[in-house]
Amino acid sequence: MRNKESYDPTAPAHVRPGQRLPAATVNRIIDALGPRTIRTGPMRYRALGGGGLDLSKVIFGIIHIVVNVVTIKAGIIVRGKRPKIDVAGADVTIAADHDYLYCDYNISGGTGSFGVNTAYPTNTIDHYYQVLYQFRLASGVASLEMIHHMGEIRIPSMYA
Repeated sequence: MRNKESYDPTAPAHVRPGQRLPAATVNRIIDALGPRTIRTGPMRYRALGGGGLDLSKVIFGIIHIVVNVVTIKAGIIVRGKRPKIDVAGADVTIAADHDYLYCDYNISGGTGSFGVNTAYPTNTIDHYYQVLYQFRLASGVASLEMIHHMGEIRIPSMYA
């Protein structure tokens, strides 16, 4: 057991091969990396060698951002045993700081599209919303603030 007076939480711990680091230690290491880290809610992805997670290779990923226009890759919505819904890629304009970009599944129409809103969207009887990303907007230029969802969208049976 460590002596409380001599314990330094920032000191590197001895780790044997195959031993997993505690989550707090991993998070401390990731925090030390600074701007090379993408935070995604409870998950964190560490960029390696300045590269990192390539969102253009993910369903509903970001292909590119030009000023305040975000180009989103096509994706699919899976609805249990019912046929999947293809959602075409699109250019979406970020109009305000902290805008949420979401995929809107129109339940009665069986279609999917993208939308942007400053408030977190709430599901309704006719629409199921899956937030994908949140963006910052500074001096008219958009940048990724947070990733909320990656990959295909799976609709709960109560909405499918």
